Amino acid sequence: MTSRPAATTTMPKTNFNLGIQLLRGIAALLVVFHHSLEESRALAPHIAPKWFILTGACGVDIFFVISGFIIYNVTYGRSKTNPEPPPVFLLKRFLRIFPLYWICLAATLALWSSGYFYKSMAIDFPRFVGALFLLPFRPQVIDVAWTLVYEMYFYYIFAITLMWRNAALSVFGTTAVIIAALLASRFLPEGQWKTVLENPIALEFAFGVMLSHFLGRPFLQARWVRHAWIPGAILFAVAAAVTPSDGTAGLQPAFRFFAWGVPALLVTASFIAIPFEKTFLTRLFLPVGNASYSLYLTHPFFMISFAFLLKGHLGKVPALALPLVVVVVGAALAFGLFAHYWIERPVLARLRNRFELPPPMP
Repeated sequence: MTSRPAATTTMPKTNFNLGIQLLRGIAALLVVFHHSLEESRALAPHIAPKWFILTGACGVDIFFVISGFIIYNVTYGRSKTNPEPPPVFLLKRFLRIFPLYWICLAATLALWSSGYFYKSMAIDFPRFVGALFLLPFRPQVIDVAWTLVYEMYFYYIFAITLMWRNAALSVFGTTAVIIAALLASRFLPEGQWKTVLENPIALEFAFGVMLSHFLGRPFLQARWVRHAWIPGAILFAVAAAVTPSDGTAGLQPAFRFFAWGVPALLVTASFIAIPFEKTFLTRLFLPVGNASYSLYLTHPFFMISFAFLLKGHLGKVPALALPLVVVVVGAALAFGLFAHYWIERPVLARLRNRFELPPPMP
């Protein structure tokens, strides 16, 4: 996804985009390290404290807040009363999400059909259709795609609010619909739709939308905001240590939207406010942010390969756990960059040209 600054903000456009992209890269790497450490527990159960492994999952919450922030900016960044029509908005979102996702889905199904990988995964026609269109099925064929289900859920709601052609109505309308769905889910029968709608993690998108809407206000341009990432990072770790959770996959939904959603909001606001410069280090890390979606979608292939290796002779040498984590993360990062620059970007450019859409904002 791409971003543009709100019309009311006085921050330099370059720094604004740079901070967001850097944070996207950090969030993606948090998730990759999280999953790598989870896999490594089969080899060395105590490779890291449980709270440390769990904390990496907060990268998803950062992604959700960033997504809400960016979506508001690409629709209302230039005008608070003249957003793009809902069909155009959804077309752009579909082109951004589905092509690379479908490529990864096809690769996953090919590995599954080989009989060597994903042996425990059962796929029937309803689950296949659910995976194809990112409908509420859990677990998804690509496990990390559960977050894309919420992404699309947010997009559909926000697209409807664009009909009002008013930024404030979109912000509060989106938030109100998510809250209404949370309340209504209590009356739904047990099932996949209820599971999605009753999860308050969707409110993290609303956090990002509100942050973007109020970005130009003085309280968000105060100098303290630049340092908000510090308490945010501490709160991530504290929440992982003290909040009830099942295993290391993530916090329980009832607590997560607050325990990690609020710190994600603080960290995002901080990275927007920090006047980043294009130094050697930021230029070095920027491609990771650009490739964050590719990295997020392709890294599960390396996790399944990691698990496959651990079942062989490597699984008998616990001392290899940490070096293997480093190697796996490095390999996943390298392939994520390759997938972005040689697959995702060319495919997206071709599709945008096919539908006569302008190139995305940098």
